[in-house]
Amino acid sequence: MASVIPSDNHTGDGENDVEFVRDAGLGIAMLNGRDAVKSVAKRVTSHTNAEDGVARELAALQKEGVLPQKN
Repeated sequence: MASVIPSDNHTGDGENDVEFVRDAGLGIAMLNGRDAVKSVAKRVTSHTNAEDGVARELAALQKEGVLPQKN
């Protein structure tokens, strides 16, 4: 399942997400995602869906200054 992250950044894990992730401003594949998605992503999470990979990736993007800090 793909999810939308602000600023034209997207995450995905299934083959149906390949175009979505590939064409995003910052396409992010889940660690446990399909190889087809990981091969087109600009980043791969360090954690799986079950390990709160999206939330952890958002926090990392905020820390790196890619996404704004939550107020």
